[in-house]
Amino acid sequence: LAAKVAAMNKAQAKLQGEVRALKAQGVDAADRLKADKAALEEAASTQSELESQIVTSPEKLKAELEKLAQKADEERAGTAEAHERAKALHLQLEALSRAEEDIAKAVQAMDEAQAEVSRHKGVARQVKDVKAALKVAEDE
Repeated sequence: LAAKVAAMNKAQAKLQGEVRALKAQGVDAADRLKADKAALEEAASTQSELESQIVTSPEKLKAELEKLAQKADEERAGTAEAHERAKALHLQLEALSRAEEDIAKAVQAMDEAQAEVSRHKGVARQVKDVKAALKVAEDE
């Protein structure tokens, strides 16, 4: 029995040594885990800082600039087209204004001609009346 107890004490001592070793490994693992978490947090912070400094790739920037330049060209073309339409409308308006002035002058000339025709008709009636009166006077 004493040999059995001695063997068990020996086994217990061996197990206690293993438990201490495992506990030490557990503490080391916990320390490493804590250090790894801190390193991970620091890496995340560094990544966040670095991401804010990332510049868009030159290809993407160049493509965006090309799109903006194309849009500006389209806007310029639209503006030029509108300017040309405005210029054409202005010329058309000037032509219509001149035509209106010409029509007003023609109407005035027609009114004057109508007045002249009316005056001529009046004079022609007077001449006719005078001729008729002369004929009546000659016949008497």
